[in-house]
Amino acid sequence: MSSPEPTPVEPVTDPGVKPPPVQPDPPTDPKPIEDLSKLRDALDKERSLRKDAERRAKDGDTHRTKLEALEAASRSDLDKAVDAARKEGAQTVLTAANRRLVLAEARALAAEARFRSPQVAVRSLDLTDVTVAEDGTVDTGAITAALTRLAADEPYMVDDGAPRTPRPDPSQGSGRTPVLTGAEKGIAEAQRRFGTKTT
Repeated sequence: MSSPEPTPVEPVTDPGVKPPPVQPDPPTDPKPIEDLSKLRDALDKERSLRKDAERRAKDGDTHRTKLEALEAASRSDLDKAVDAARKEGAQTVLTAANRRLVLAEARALAAEARFRSPQVAVRSLDLTDVTVAEDGTVDTGAITAALTRLAADEPYMVDDGAPRTPRPDPSQGSGRTPVLTGAEKGIAEAQRRFGTKTT
């Protein structure tokens, strides 16, 4: 939609009013031409300064881009090193936790298998091949097989249910009067009659 153009209105002139006097054109002077050449020189100088500034800005952008690329590469190396250290630390913790799980499970299974000392039985086993699943479940089959082999190789470690009587230790004494040999009886009789002789 275009609006209609206004029609020019003729100024109403009052016959009693004088129109304003017309101003003559300013006189032409050679000085403005000199000013024009100075302005052109200043404009050329500004243009060359602007081109230098643009070139320096472009160089600065190039240097900034290179610097950002180097920083990104450095950051990525640092990030890679940090990630590797985190993974190594997590793996160390996971390995230690899995080892504790395997040992605890092995002690429990040794106690179930009626080993006299479950701790000694577990220390006698090689449990390096026992695996732990992602959910923390221990491979009890491997531990049970190792305990079965240990019980077959070292049956004295397993409680067979028979009452255990300790072997007598003669150094502790038997609680009875010792039976003396003939020579020992003679020495004892001499000491009783004559006393102990010191040398």
